[in-house]
Amino acid sequence: MRSAWIESYGVGRTKKFLHRRGNHSDDTFHSTSFEWQRLENDISQERVKPAGLLHVLPYCGPDKKWVFLGALGCMLSGLVMPIYAFLYAEIFNTFTLTGEELRRSAAFWSLMFVALAVLGGIGAMIRTIGMGFAGDSLTTRMRLLCFKNILRQNIAWFDEEKHSTGKLSTRLATDAPMVKAAAGHRLGIVLAAVVTIIGAMALAFVFGWKLALAISAASPVLVIAGFIQIKVQKFAQQKDAVLMEGAGNVASQAIQNIRTVQALNRERTFFIKYINQLLEPFREAKKQAYVYGLVYSFSQGVIFLIYAGAFRLGAYLVSIEDMSPTNVYRVFFAIAFCAISVGQMNSYISEYSKAKLSAGLLIGLIKRRPEIDSYSSYGVFQPVKGKVGFRDVHFSYPQRAQVPVLQGLSATVSPGQTLAVVGPSGCGKSTVISLIQRFYDPLRGQVTVDDVDLRSYNLQHIRRQISVVSQEPVLFDCSIRENITYGLQDPDFVPLAEVEAAAKSANIHDFIVSLSQGYETRVGDKGTQLSGGQKQRIAIARALIRDPKILLLDEATSALDTESEKVVQEAIEKARVGRTCIIVAHRLSTIQSADCIAVMDRGRIVELGTHEDLRAKKGIYYQLTKRQQISH
Repeated sequence: MRSAWIESYGVGRTKKFLHRRGNHSDDTFHSTSFEWQRLENDISQERVKPAGLLHVLPYCGPDKKWVFLGALGCMLSGLVMPIYAFLYAEIFNTFTLTGEELRRSAAFWSLMFVALAVLGGIGAMIRTIGMGFAGDSLTTRMRLLCFKNILRQNIAWFDEEKHSTGKLSTRLATDAPMVKAAAGHRLGIVLAAVVTIIGAMALAFVFGWKLALAISAASPVLVIAGFIQIKVQKFAQQKDAVLMEGAGNVASQAIQNIRTVQALNRERTFFIKYINQLLEPFREAKKQAYVYGLVYSFSQGVIFLIYAGAFRLGAYLVSIEDMSPTNVYRVFFAIAFCAISVGQMNSYISEYSKAKLSAGLLIGLIKRRPEIDSYSSYGVFQPVKGKVGFRDVHFSYPQRAQVPVLQGLSATVSPGQTLAVVGPSGCGKSTVISLIQRFYDPLRGQVTVDDVDLRSYNLQHIRRQISVVSQEPVLFDCSIRENITYGLQDPDFVPLAEVEAAAKSANIHDFIVSLSQGYETRVGDKGTQLSGGQKQRIAIARALIRDPKILLLDEATSALDTESEKVVQEAIEKARVGRTCIIVAHRLSTIQSADCIAVMDRGRIVELGTHEDLRAKKGIYYQLTKRQQISH
């Protein structure tokens, strides 16, 4: 079969083949199956439980009144069909009349239908408004609570692959609307269907309990058939999603690397790979088509068998004068509307099941409290002078717990001093910066500020005393002024003179005022409108305007060209004055003036001293300076 496809299917015929794969291959099916798989995988990874409507209801908050209003509308809407069954049966009686009696009866029952239309319209309007508003409010509220709590989590949580940007964005964009789908309009339809079932069954038993009981006795067969149909479809969706992963990976590789694929003339190779990956899903789709066809035909056939039995029993009861023909119609139509309502509920089951999974993920995220809590109001608020210390610090990243990064690190930086940290890649230099910001806590030992354990401080308070300039400065898609004031408590109320003073200290003021819009110039997404040196100096201005007691510079000039490095280095020298500064550097020429230089290797400080002292020792630092051709 594979070779036949390779020889026979051109582009057009391949599309035709893919289209021919049957019901289980359409876009909706694949979208649903992948969605199921994603939700179940996320539930398993996050170790949370699905959450039903009772768990979601507390998040409706002040909008509960809309839920109750929607429920009232559901009751009115649900009563329409049982009443319609009663009125519809009366039509047959009316048509047996003649003359004036026919006109009076027709006029009366017509008015009843008009009244029913008004009742149904009011009920539908109240239901739609109430449940719709409640669903929209619930979605918005859960999104806000989720996003607020995402911002609360510690960095170690974001390091996990299951909390990647894409997955968290999906949770906000997709999972919240899934909850709405089961708690908004759709829930209103189902509640109305429940009322219809109760009202219709009551009507049926009042006007013909024997016929109603006989038909009801056959109902479990319909329910079982519907349940099997749903299970078969869900199983097919899950299996198809797993089998299609391989084809998806092949397609992704080919499309992402299309330049390489075309340059190497590998189009046919990837096409053959894709066909190979489609073989098993194709075979499975054919099997599932037979199974689904049998189940679906059985459920449809059972419905008409029940109809046939109901007509036969109704005729018998009329023949023995146990029921009138009108009452037979009433019972029959009432049960028929019950079946329609059951069908509406069955269609809701799949959405409700997904909504439970989505709600479980959202509620689990909303309730999660991190160990390092930036929202906490507890902790020390004392003024900070800027003394930084490491006392026998041991640390490993949570995702690589078996790999030690820091192994007994000890060091002290006095207020106003500059400590430069150098060493080979992977020795733990940048980890030092992360620990001072308390992105992580050490496994053993202490990181201190002014001889107080960092964990004792209020987290937001201590971070207000620290500014960071990293190798790749992060600028937001807003104006230069907004980017500089981003780290302040009330950025909208900062005087322009204060912003300009920070920009001058960072050697970027003259460039900014040369722009047509000056400080109101937008920098673009991630600062794409600026050069590397310009972005770096804006980042330094943002750091300085906060007037930090501790300034952290993590490879701040390593990605710049020589000219840009010189300008940025001048800005750094100004920024160091009067504050504790810790510099992680690769280019040793930028840290020669530091008060102290710490040479790290394998998580420890192996050399400590000034530039001249360390060169005189002719140790590791001396070898590093020789490689970079630094002679003094």
